[in-house]
Amino acid sequence: GDRVVVAPNISCGQCVWCQRGLPNHCDHFTTIGIYKDGGLAPQVRVPAENCFPISSDVPSHIAALAEPLSTVVNGVRLAQPFPGQSAVVIGAGPAGLMYAALLRFAGAMVTVLEPSEERASLATEMGAAHTIDPTQEDPVGAVRDLTDSLGADVVIDAVGSQLPVAMQVVRKAGRIVLFGLGPARSDFAQEDVTRNELTLVGAFIGQAVFPDAIRLLEQHAEDFAPLVTHRVGIEELPTAMEEMRAG
Repeated sequence: GDRVVVAPNISCGQCVWCQRGLPNHCDHFTTIGIYKDGGLAPQVRVPAENCFPISSDVPSHIAALAEPLSTVVNGVRLAQPFPGQSAVVIGAGPAGLMYAALLRFAGAMVTVLEPSEERASLATEMGAAHTIDPTQEDPVGAVRDLTDSLGADVVIDAVGSQLPVAMQVVRKAGRIVLFGLGPARSDFAQEDVTRNELTLVGAFIGQAVFPDAIRLLEQHAEDFAPLVTHRVGIEELPTAMEEMRAG
């Protein structure tokens, strides 16, 4: 009878990576709702250790954000923002919007690079102090203008193809978190990383992130509400899925 959210990723617990405490790199990694049936069904059978209690005060459509938010929690931990620092988030999809919120919670001044007017507006609602349309103005110059010509302390690539841009908007000795997964291959001068003492880290799912994500949803449910722009019934689902596939 407990109300829970489900961490959908399942690790074997026995391979060398699981034994080293890195279940997100499990050799036999699988996911409920992707590789295993489940998710869009009235009932689903999941391992008990993948169930995390969540307050009944959190509306269901907000509680459903726990899994993507948990991966962003991991990325923000790696970014190590500090109050008063500047942060740039590239891309204002669902993950980028969550990054904007969490970086704001951490006390950073957040700038979001996003060409979609609708998503840029949501970024402002989620806590971005500034939004920049990179198709209308030079994002590098705009970020420099906002940071006394230094560049951002922290840059998040929430798209998965924006490392070259991230390298240009980050300050010397700044941190870049590569979050988005995409097929892009980036050419960049390795000497720039060395000479400017940049820190580049990848952020993939994370370890023990669900409790923090749930606590954030319980404490800030209203702050995450703008992320849910549509609510679709089961009977409408096939049409909605086709719309999603079409972009």
